[in-house]
Amino acid sequence: MDLRMRVPLFLLCLPAVLCYNATALERRPQTVLEDVVQTFFQMREEAVRVREEAQLIREEGYEALRKAYDVKESVNEDRDEIQTLLIDTLTLLKNQILSSNLYIQEMKTALTGISSRMESVEKSISEIEQNQIEQSERVDSGLAVTETVNSRLQAWMSEVRLISLFKMADQNNPHPSYGTGVLTDGQFMMSGHVHLGMSTHSHTNSKIVDNKIWITLGGLFRIHRVHIWNYRNCCQEQLVGTHVYADKTLLGTVIQAKNFHDFLVTEDTPTYAHNITLHQPLAQHLHPLEVQVWGSGPFNEDDLFA
Repeated sequence: MDLRMRVPLFLLCLPAVLCYNATALERRPQTVLEDVVQTFFQMREEAVRVREEAQLIREEGYEALRKAYDVKESVNEDRDEIQTLLIDTLTLLKNQILSSNLYIQEMKTALTGISSRMESVEKSISEIEQNQIEQSERVDSGLAVTETVNSRLQAWMSEVRLISLFKMADQNNPHPSYGTGVLTDGQFMMSGHVHLGMSTHSHTNSKIVDNKIWITLGGLFRIHRVHIWNYRNCCQEQLVGTHVYADKTLLGTVIQAKNFHDFLVTEDTPTYAHNITLHQPLAQHLHPLEVQVWGSGPFNEDDLFA
């Protein structure tokens, strides 16, 4: 029982005990006195015991207070540490938030700039696409015109015509009285002289091996036909054996004596040349009346309509 409860109970009981003992003392003086003394000592012992318990309780209270103080000190230390930690954490968080805000602001500014540039790029792309459409339309129109012009050029250049008329002619063994210009002048109806000193055919100077006469066409032409008008008054056999070349391509060889010789180039073997050459490998004269070359062109070396 707690000391605060024990002491009042003792005081309450004491009058009753004394009264009882007084009554008993009247009856039995000696016995009552002994009882009183014995009761007194018992009560004193009880009081000592109570005091000891009170002292023990007080010591326990002091110990509890000391422990509570220690706990309080520990709690205060922990609180200070936690408070310091919280302050540091909050400061760090605040700095992080400020840094994040600055970074977000920079990102926002950068995104705004990127958005502006993207709008500019999209506008440029739109303009480029529009320009491409316009250029494509112009290219298509130009291609159509080019195809038309190309078609017309092909039609014009594919026309087979006399391409040797009035072209330059030469020979390797020239005669002093016979020129080569008559080979391409278009006059081949008359074989003899119209009047003295006016020849209608060419003539080499002598009968030697490899007499040659050639016509320079003045460009690269596609050759379709070479027509040779032979001298008709006499000596037609002297043309036999003559090779006819378009540049280095052999078109044919004269194999018999007659008024004219025709060398036709087939469509499946297109032939292009700058020169037409008559080459007599035998020791004979060359005296043709006219050499007519039929063809189309001229063409560039890298633009052949074969």
